[in-house]
Amino acid sequence: DLAPEERYQSAWGLIADLKECQRRWREGGTVETFALGSADRSLQFRIPQGLYGRDEDIALLARMHARAVAGRGPLLLISGPAGVGKSSLVHELQRMTAASRGRFVAGQCEQLLSSVPLHAVHQALRRLVRQTLEEGAAETALIRERLQEVLGVNTAVLVEAVPETQALVGEQPPPNPLATAESSNRLTLVLARTLQVFASPQRPLVLFLDDLQWTDGATLALLQ
Repeated sequence: DLAPEERYQSAWGLIADLKECQRRWREGGTVETFALGSADRSLQFRIPQGLYGRDEDIALLARMHARAVAGRGPLLLISGPAGVGKSSLVHELQRMTAASRGRFVAGQCEQLLSSVPLHAVHQALRRLVRQTLEEGAAETALIRERLQEVLGVNTAVLVEAVPETQALVGEQPPPNPLATAESSNRLTLVLARTLQVFASPQRPLVLFLDDLQWTDGATLALLQ
């Protein structure tokens, strides 16, 4: 996949190359390889989005991504002061995931919501639901079948916690009531298994939780 700055920057640049192809075809009946974009000029100043001087970090991301594809489920923590390029590294990981047809989904841990259990995970799951629905009926049916197979009667627990998932699994009866501690443990298990449903060797899943310093105990338990 080409970075935005490596693509055609104007229609005129594309037209010029197409005309060159036409000229070569008319003159020789073939089009040999030639340098593209020689007449292309951008009308706007754009800063390249590539990372520089972070080769070791990018190599680490690639190794961790390969481990995830192999089913080993690594946990990677990115830390550092503001402005050092943490978001750029995450975007690089997102590009790797897209190139492997994987799923990348983010959740935001917020200081004002640090007392709300699993807020960022619920946010990430809502985005997974939207992504799945946008991929069409076949993928939606596949995920629905997997969720019902993995969760069974606890599918109702998922819908109660994340109502948006009803678009995938359909309407469910209320879950069986449990004591507070047991209910919390059940929810953690259900959410963990739900995330596993969206991860496969063919389509690895990257779950990015931003500002993890503001997270809650239930989310940390889920990560464990």
